[in-house]
Amino acid sequence: MSDPSAGPTPVPAPPTAGRPAVPDVYRPLSLFALAGLVLAGIYTAVVVLGGLVSFFQSEPLLLGWWSLLPVVAAMVSLLGLMQIQRSEGTLAGAKAAQWGLLLSGLVGLSYWAYFGVTYIVIQREAEQFGRSFLVKLAAGEELAAFRLTLPPAERPPEDSRLRERLELQFNTISERGPKGPLGMFRQSEPARMLPLAGADATAIESLGVDSWEYNLGGYQVRLLYRVTQPEAVYVMMLTVVGKEGKRS
Repeated sequence: MSDPSAGPTPVPAPPTAGRPAVPDVYRPLSLFALAGLVLAGIYTAVVVLGGLVSFFQSEPLLLGWWSLLPVVAAMVSLLGLMQIQRSEGTLAGAKAAQWGLLLSGLVGLSYWAYFGVTYIVIQREAEQFGRSFLVKLAAGEELAAFRLTLPPAERPPEDSRLRERLELQFNTISERGPKGPLGMFRQSEPARMLPLAGADATAIESLGVDSWEYNLGGYQVRLLYRVTQPEAVYVMMLTVVGKEGKRS
């Protein structure tokens, strides 16, 4: 006898027609996507760790050819993303490719912005200092120009006793004539040639930066100038070295 209080027995629903079960198929990871993410990760680690070391050592972060790595990482990640999209679902790794593009773009642009600002600041300061030095030479102020070749901590005050201090400290008189840094500076070609241009500052035209680097605790910037004189027009290279002092 059946129990009248029992409900109807549930009947399992038939499988939906036209929707067969999709098996869980292994999809290999795109090698381009993986390589792009690895390259972007390496570059990010180099920038972060290098930035920390540079900060504590008070030195700039100049990566050289490493700065091209985010371009390579972005291109490889983009190839991986295109490969995955064209694989019709047979390849995986879209997230890896997207993260490679994101890291290489953000970190790369951040470093290039830092590098560009550093270059502009160093170029401006070097050109201002170089022009001041050359104008003093052209005006015949060789002592004031020589004073600028000394480290800031060793520069005597530019007053009425400047010649006496420089002659005493940087020159030595002998039978063969003056020796020492000051005597060699007076006999150098720029010290002899530039006064022929006169005090006209327009005779000295900046041609920009030839090259620059950070070496031995300071920036070394090679500047090019075109000097116009009545007898000749020539290009002069001037190397400017900049260091941060203890109190500046």
